[in-house]
Amino acid sequence: MKLSKVISENIFIRIFKLIITISSAFFLYNYFLENSDIIFIKLNLNFNFFFFVCLFTISNISYSFAWATNINSTFNLNKYESFTVSMKSYIGKYAGIKIGSYVIKFSQNIKTFNKKDFIKLSLFEQFITVLIGLTFGVFYFYAEAKSNLAPLVLILATNFILFFIYIKVIKNLDKLLSNITSSIPIYFVSSSYLFFVITKYAQSLNFENFIYFGAIYFFVSAISVIVSIVPAGLGVKEAMLIFLLDGLIEESLLLNVLIELRIIFVLADIFSWMLGNVLSLVSKKGN
Repeated sequence: MKLSKVISENIFIRIFKLIITISSAFFLYNYFLENSDIIFIKLNLNFNFFFFVCLFTISNISYSFAWATNINSTFNLNKYESFTVSMKSYIGKYAGIKIGSYVIKFSQNIKTFNKKDFIKLSLFEQFITVLIGLTFGVFYFYAEAKSNLAPLVLILATNFILFFIYIKVIKNLDKLLSNITSSIPIYFVSSSYLFFVITKYAQSLNFENFIYFGAIYFFVSAISVIVSIVPAGLGVKEAMLIFLLDGLIEESLLLNVLIELRIIFVLADIFSWMLGNVLSLVSKKGN
């Protein structure tokens, strides 16, 4: 077989995608194995635990919808297929490289994708989600406040101002990024939902300031995306949270909660991957 034909069929990308998926599964297997004592002794694997796994899976569904909206408007692809591929890409977060998820997304239609435009969309998604997450850091300065209304209003106002600035700046600089500005509210709603679920999780554990916990967790998640070089920021996020929440929550309790929350997120990503594969198979059988 000629090299040109091999390249045209994108066999290397397909193999790379398979490697990403296998390495992700292997990493998760080792992660659960190494923490098995903690997971099965200290964690409460009850209805509440799996209920939040489902709620976080819905968060992944929301973000996948936003991605499908952008990729479809840019490359005129099948939106349902783009959605299912995005759901399957959550397993890529745990691969040995940071771009594991986007390798899986890129495999959807390699021949159609313009690499430069795809990279723009990928960076856009990361930039928007990180920026929204960073605005929740406002809560750190309101740790002693009796009301959470002021920081919440400030976060909403900050995101509105940033959205307005983005539209003004990008409008004349980049046509592609200008065309997908309509998806920013979807990312904001998705992020707000994720923040809400984290706060409800903290509230279910009877944390006194559960909204503050949710905001700081969301803020640190955004930072870990920037500074972490390990898969899905494992360990980095937890270390930062222990530092920022020092004195507010007993350290032994906090560590156990963070481990439990991490496992919930991991299971939500696995369920998202499984759901994406099921929906993909259903679609193929329907055609």
